[in-house]
Amino acid sequence: MRATTHSPTVFSRNFSRHYRFSALIGLLTLSFGPSVSAVAQDDPIPEGDEFVVGTADQGSFASVPRVGVQTGGNFIVVWEEFQVPGLPDQSRAGVTAQIRDINGDPVGAQFQVNSTFEDDQRSPDIAVAPGGNFLVVWHSDDGDIAPDLGNIYAQRFGTNGQPVGGEIMVNGYTTGDQVFPRVTSDPDGNFVIVWESDNSDDTDADAESIQGRRLSSTGVLGPQFQVNSYTTNRQLEPAIAAAPDGTFITTWWSFRSPGTDGSSQSILARRLDSSATPVG
Repeated sequence: MRATTHSPTVFSRNFSRHYRFSALIGLLTLSFGPSVSAVAQDDPIPEGDEFVVGTADQGSFASVPRVGVQTGGNFIVVWEEFQVPGLPDQSRAGVTAQIRDINGDPVGAQFQVNSTFEDDQRSPDIAVAPGGNFLVVWHSDDGDIAPDLGNIYAQRFGTNGQPVGGEIMVNGYTTGDQVFPRVTSDPDGNFVIVWESDNSDDTDADAESIQGRRLSSTGVLGPQFQVNSYTTNRQLEPAIAAAPDGTFITTWWSFRSPGTDGSSQSILARRLDSSATPVG
């Protein structure tokens, strides 16, 4: 299996049905062999059989898996789990994780990522820093702050999955919906988080925009910034990746963008410098 921090997930615009579920309800499966590489291959070939990564008891189900790979080949899978018996989060949805070694064997037990147990915790993503520590982000239907609206949260972890500090609320704007977070790490262990924001307080208040924020390797948040410069219509569902020189590239899909494709939907991208400032 080709190692990646972003597995394909299809979303609709409706929270009640924006998940594509596995054929094995309650189980997450991966195919992994004795060797793991983070370098893309021309013809990747699965090694070994599928195996169960995470389990859910009867009455629960798992979906939306994401994976990050550590330098030595261990990998961390995070996923969204509804009605999780035996774990602290007894709300409708929580975020669960499991570390596996290079052979696919579990390293410890699966564990709860979120420590806030009220409301739903959804759409997780993960990025692994060069030293092996990692960051998990997700959006929470946080009724205490904004009823029926999502906010973006993050939790830092050490290499073995031990939490480092508490949950961090990432977004500073809380009036509109903040959803679909994505995260990456630079060579120095800093993280950049991007997400979709509804009617943000930056220059794009027309509809959804793409917002971002840098989180340092020591857990300090930088200022929130807007990624998109085209502010008409909707900017949705971002993705982000880091380059070896410490810069970043963010992509998203746009309604009637300013390029040659103005008929309906197109894919836009923008570079960020090493301080996560939009370029160009």
